[in-house]
Amino acid sequence: MQRWESNGGSWDDRDERHLRGRRSRREDSTLDSEDESSPVTVQSFSDFSESARSLGLVDSDGSLPDSIQLQKPWLYKRHLTNGNPSPSQARHNQFHQWRLQDKLKTGNGAIVVCLNLDIDPPDVVKTQPCAVLEGWIDPRKLGSAKALEAIGKNLCQQFQSLNARIRYKPFLDPSIDETRRFCINLRKSAKEERLCFYYNGHGVPKPTSSGELWVFNKTYSQYIPVSLYDLQSWLGSPVVYVWDCSAAGNLVQNFIKYAKKRDEEAIARHGGYPDGAPPHSSAIQLAACLASETLPMAPDMPADMFTSCLTSPIEMALRFHYLHQNPPPGVTMDMLHEVPGDLKDRRTPLGELNWIFTAVTDTIAWTSFSRPIFKRLFRQDLLVAALFRNFLLAERVMRNYHCTPHTIPGLPSTATHPLWAAWDRSLEDIIKQLPDLIKSANPPKQQTLEIMEGKPFIPTPFKYEYKSSSFFTDHLTAFEHWMSQGGGALIKVGSWSMPPLEKLDEEGSSPGGDIPRPELVPRKPPAQLPILLQVLLSQAHRMRALTLLCQFVDLGPWAVHLVLEIGIYPYVQKLLVSPQSDLKPLLIFIWSRLIAFDKSCQVDLLRESQFTYFATILDYSSPIGLVNTFEHRAMCAFILASLCRDHLQGQAACLNWNKGTLIDFYHYHLTNSSDFLLKQWCCLAIAQMWDGNNDAKEQATLQSIPARLLGLLQDDVSCEVRAAALYAIAIYCGASGSANPEVNGEGGTGRMSHLTEEEHLELEFGSAVEAIRIIKTDASPIVRKEAVVLISALVNDWRGYFIVAAWVQWEEDKAAKSSDTGNSSIADLALDDWIKGLKSKSTDMKKRHRKFLNYTFFLLTQLYDLAADPHVEVATLASTVVDFITAMLLESPFARIRGTTVRSSTSSTLNSRNRKASASVTASASVSRQGSTTNIAPSTPPSLQRADSAPQVPNRSFPGLMRTSSIASALGSLANLAMGTQSAANTAPPSPSHSYQSDVDLPPGPAINLARYLSPYPRLSSPEPYITTSSSLSSYSAGSPSPLANGQVAAQYESHNLTDEYTPSDIVTALISRDLIRFTSRRRSPETGLSGPGQHLWHEYNVDKTRFSDLEDMGLDAGASLVQTLPLKSRLYDWCLEYYKEPQMRHLDEDEPGSLPYTRQMWRRARDEEILRKTIVSGQQAPSRSWTHTISTWKLPFTPKSMTFHHFDSHVAVANEAAHVSVYDWRSTNRVTSFNNGNPRGTGVTSLHFVNEAFGGALVVGSSDGVVRIYNNYDPAYGDGQPVQLVSGFRALSTMTQATRSVGLVSEWNQPLTRLLCGGDSERIYDWDAMSERCITVLQTEENFPVTSIASNPYSRRTFIAGFGSGAIKVFDTRAGSLQTACAQNRREHRAYITNVRYQPGADRQILSASVDGLVHLLDLRYTAGAVQTWEVYPQGLGAFDVHPNSNVFLASSSLGRSWRNQAVSLYTFTPAQQQPRPGQGDGSYLQPPIPILSTNFPSGITAPSRTSSSLPPNVSLGQSVATFHPAEMFYALGTPDGTMRLQGCQFTKSKISAVHSDSISSTTLSNGHSSGTAYFERGNSQIDFPTIR
Repeated sequence: MQRWESNGGSWDDRDERHLRGRRSRREDSTLDSEDESSPVTVQSFSDFSESARSLGLVDSDGSLPDSIQLQKPWLYKRHLTNGNPSPSQARHNQFHQWRLQDKLKTGNGAIVVCLNLDIDPPDVVKTQPCAVLEGWIDPRKLGSAKALEAIGKNLCQQFQSLNARIRYKPFLDPSIDETRRFCINLRKSAKEERLCFYYNGHGVPKPTSSGELWVFNKTYSQYIPVSLYDLQSWLGSPVVYVWDCSAAGNLVQNFIKYAKKRDEEAIARHGGYPDGAPPHSSAIQLAACLASETLPMAPDMPADMFTSCLTSPIEMALRFHYLHQNPPPGVTMDMLHEVPGDLKDRRTPLGELNWIFTAVTDTIAWTSFSRPIFKRLFRQDLLVAALFRNFLLAERVMRNYHCTPHTIPGLPSTATHPLWAAWDRSLEDIIKQLPDLIKSANPPKQQTLEIMEGKPFIPTPFKYEYKSSSFFTDHLTAFEHWMSQGGGALIKVGSWSMPPLEKLDEEGSSPGGDIPRPELVPRKPPAQLPILLQVLLSQAHRMRALTLLCQFVDLGPWAVHLVLEIGIYPYVQKLLVSPQSDLKPLLIFIWSRLIAFDKSCQVDLLRESQFTYFATILDYSSPIGLVNTFEHRAMCAFILASLCRDHLQGQAACLNWNKGTLIDFYHYHLTNSSDFLLKQWCCLAIAQMWDGNNDAKEQATLQSIPARLLGLLQDDVSCEVRAAALYAIAIYCGASGSANPEVNGEGGTGRMSHLTEEEHLELEFGSAVEAIRIIKTDASPIVRKEAVVLISALVNDWRGYFIVAAWVQWEEDKAAKSSDTGNSSIADLALDDWIKGLKSKSTDMKKRHRKFLNYTFFLLTQLYDLAADPHVEVATLASTVVDFITAMLLESPFARIRGTTVRSSTSSTLNSRNRKASASVTASASVSRQGSTTNIAPSTPPSLQRADSAPQVPNRSFPGLMRTSSIASALGSLANLAMGTQSAANTAPPSPSHSYQSDVDLPPGPAINLARYLSPYPRLSSPEPYITTSSSLSSYSAGSPSPLANGQVAAQYESHNLTDEYTPSDIVTALISRDLIRFTSRRRSPETGLSGPGQHLWHEYNVDKTRFSDLEDMGLDAGASLVQTLPLKSRLYDWCLEYYKEPQMRHLDEDEPGSLPYTRQMWRRARDEEILRKTIVSGQQAPSRSWTHTISTWKLPFTPKSMTFHHFDSHVAVANEAAHVSVYDWRSTNRVTSFNNGNPRGTGVTSLHFVNEAFGGALVVGSSDGVVRIYNNYDPAYGDGQPVQLVSGFRALSTMTQATRSVGLVSEWNQPLTRLLCGGDSERIYDWDAMSERCITVLQTEENFPVTSIASNPYSRRTFIAGFGSGAIKVFDTRAGSLQTACAQNRREHRAYITNVRYQPGADRQILSASVDGLVHLLDLRYTAGAVQTWEVYPQGLGAFDVHPNSNVFLASSSLGRSWRNQAVSLYTFTPAQQQPRPGQGDGSYLQPPIPILSTNFPSGITAPSRTSSSLPPNVSLGQSVATFHPAEMFYALGTPDGTMRLQGCQFTKSKISAVHSDSISSTTLSNGHSSGTAYFERGNSQIDFPTIR
């Protein structure tokens, strides 16, 4: 695959995948740009490549791409998850702890040797010949005393070779007293460390069946038994025991019995061991044989065979291989002890053999034992790990001599493990080279020979170069094969898979309606994983091993967990100090996966400042020499962000590193980088650095980081970058980015000691206001969710300001609804008095105080808009904040002063609601994975009337305040919550956006919905509703166990009434002053107690604390008794974190040949290409064919009002006059799916589009309230059984106007440009980019009539036409520099309402338009004198009009007026664009007789002339039908008011379609390399068979 570059980054060749991760969200940074200088060429509509390009199926050169790499707007991860962490990732994170919690080390050892060399034990009969070697010493060659001493010394050296730090002391033929004494002293010296107790009983009787081992008396005349119970008392715990004697199983069995008895006694007496020692039953034991076995006596093997295997594994392995395999000629037994080299030097033969042995035994243990056993025995202690690795060899060797070594804890047998064959091969390779190696190491001395002329001849010494083993390279190759042959793929649970992951807990589980699916789990990991760890130790293989390690950890968290359990973490940590530059990309990649899996690695990065390894990569001033610089810098930013998260030391280290240059690095990349992933993680890293850190906030402010973040909100095309920037601003203003749910943000922007209070307040409010102003029309839900979090942080820190703002809005809403509009409201008067009461008489100072309150009004108004957001998760979060503000208002003194309307209105609303006892919608706190709306936004948010289009109330005293009419419903709803009619913990009132539903079912929700409505009131003990007054609400304490009786409540309220001495302006002053006093306290330095330069703002107010004492008691600190739900916490960081937990190197399933998604897509591509071929031919013949063939007819349960066809699938989407949307299969007439769009009462669905049709598609639904919602999984065949899901939603028309004949929202979808043009009941047309999810252009229509139709130019990237209710048709150019020049042409041929306007097929300058008076015009944009051709179709009224996009045919239907019983339909042909005269030739009008090729009538199904209903909204009419063409097939669809759907069109035979334009068709080259020539056309009811595909 060739490298594709864009402004946002690039994809490279897959051979470099190990150096960077593939961009799963790279689509955000891709914007198509047009070469505006290139001329536009008008081509034939029959050109297949143009038809395919219009659908996004071909490249610019007209050929289909080799790989499927098309843009899929609204179907990326951010849409499918809504910016929430995936439940599957939560399931994958359920791994047990990989770190060793109770790591022990062995500090001392005792070598107890009971040989009594001169006398054989009485119960052992030795064979002749017999094994005599003890500690590799033959006692026969030395005296008894010297031999015993040499054996003891050798055994100590052998044990020390396992771990040189352990001190061993030999005890040779000890007496009972010596045994007791040295055991007790050994425990004293070891303290709490583990001891190693080795017992060699070859010279004493076998251990007894009661668990007694033997030593000697002082004179060596008797064998003295030692009870294991006593030995446990002397040695204590923990201990590792090695029993090398016959019948060793007796010791093992009895040791366990005595240990359990001792542990039970300790628990019964003291509840455990008082010194905290581990229980004796946890002791580790290694025994040479079972209780019924005797040690082997093979003469060619040592007598202490078990001990030799444990301490000298290489020598024993060579000897065993020599004896049981055919040795090569020239190799003797003695040579086996002369292998050159050092065990610790892997470059020598002996060191390499020991290295291979370690890898083999580790791998055998990893693949044979359970993970806890492996970690305990092979990773906890170096000595224990060495003993058990060597034990595996001992078991293999001694089983050949009919002896069964065993251990406690018990282990399965590994004597026949297949990896021993690789070990034997390595031994064979070394033995073959042994003679030459010995000869080269010890060359024989040769005499100097005299030759002629007296010159001596000195022979050349023998040299032999050792041939290293291919063991590691072979197994690395095997690992590569495992990775390349699908080893990382997920499979069903079975013998070749890993065990299934644990099920989610109840809270995180899927809802009961979720369709059960077989769980896919990873395959068993490759056996070479421990070998990969050993290869990291070799510099020769390190690069290859690290590359494989990168590929493996990229498979997911389960793979990272495996490499951590295998013990790879210390090695990659040590590599951070390596100076090798070629290791940087590999280590960065590995560490990004490690810290994504477990952020506790942040502690290790601080040791020796290892985090600087990643910080230096971000340095823009010096080249780093990496292939994909952006990707690796993004990883480094992520690692540093993880270092700072919930880690104060990490924040301080990053902030102080190199004098704070890390912030400068972030600023540079945010400004100059074109990579969206790097900018995203720089934003998140900044957010984590200043989370709760005042010093970081102050330093970042000095370096203009907040301003740079605001610039990203304005300019960046990536939704993820904008969301991350807003996330950082929210934390800057006081939200929390902690992973701990118990940690809530506070403290706003910190101290800012370099600013005055006024400057600081301007910075804090100004940053938030500017951020909200920029993104208030953002189309991405993940961005709008962060906006709610930002506002919640401001509300939490400035509660007094928001209480005042909410009260003012409430009072002015009431005043606007009252009949007395001439007088100022109580709020206006209060604000006037508040401003007049300031100490300062400066006008500028008063304006500044007024500006801060204006900021609050703006944020509150935007919060109300967000509470009515079309996306349920955004609305739910915003409703939580709105309800908290409302609850604070109800508890504030505003509810207790005379003259306010809060008290009376709340009372009437509350009583009304309690009497009705209406049921509320229960909001589940679980995660919705099936698309159902489990979290419904409360009814407290504002009405759908936007703030910028709401009626304005004259504001005499406080100019600039923004109004909304939503606070009234909020107060009543909160009163209901407070009184216990709803459970605040799990219930939310219904949203106004869901208050009117045409169906019982709820609208589809997002696939993952983590938003939970949090009530400001706690759950009450008594759930029964009761009737009360607003006074009880005002005086109710959230801490009360249950509400009071009505009389008690009223009495309590009256006792707390405020007297007339407190005016509303007093309360405004008190609330704002309280906020400013807290603000001053926040700014105080903990060291000096100073609060920065300048005067305190609260000094401007006349604050009399004694006068406000009663006011303090009555709720001045409103919200203190509520459930503290603010500030909200964002899940964006956790969602972005998943990028480094997901595979980035592996092919996507849809790109993997042979996979089901790939096969599906390739089949779709071939089918779509064939459909386009047939469309070319059939479209040319359709004007001369009969259109009377009925394809299908079926009945709808509603009257269709909007309709659209899928270009390729046999799907048609139909909507009724309200909110019901259904998708039908027009071939079988079966309903595919049906759902409720959720638009509110009084609105209807007015626009439908299928998008991404090459991939199956999504459904875009526009409603007359100006909202667009996008749905996925409308077809179960492509949704894997999942229900319909809401993937996005936004308000496409931010301003709407009242129209006499409302059209709602009119839209046009452009797939190649991924643009959505929206107009309708608005004075503007909005150009939305689906990839960046923001409005690119806003064009003023300069018309007082709604936009009734929009058509985008198929041959121009920036021009489109729009029809208006006035009859005007305008051509707009989005490239215009100003709104005045955007309208390129204004046509006024029509004098009536435009029904529809469409481009003529195959042309970009000719359009067809129709108006309701029955006139149809063919207009040439180059000819402005008039219409080129005109048809008068239905003078009595035209109802619907459409032009077939691939044939010269248009459709018109009559309006249901006087002829309301029948629906008339006519089809006309028109001259192709290529045959029309050029503009200016002739008289300017090309006349053609208006003879239709079809004219027919269908029954409308109406039984009466009028079907208007009072229950329907006034702008919804039932009198019109809907008609449209299929975009590819030659038929049209007509939906009549009785719900009948009729599909009628051309009938083609099964024989070949005659090629009317054979010349043009034969010259058309298709994407598959064949000429279009001729094609077949199937009947309308034909079926295409493919598994699970419609």
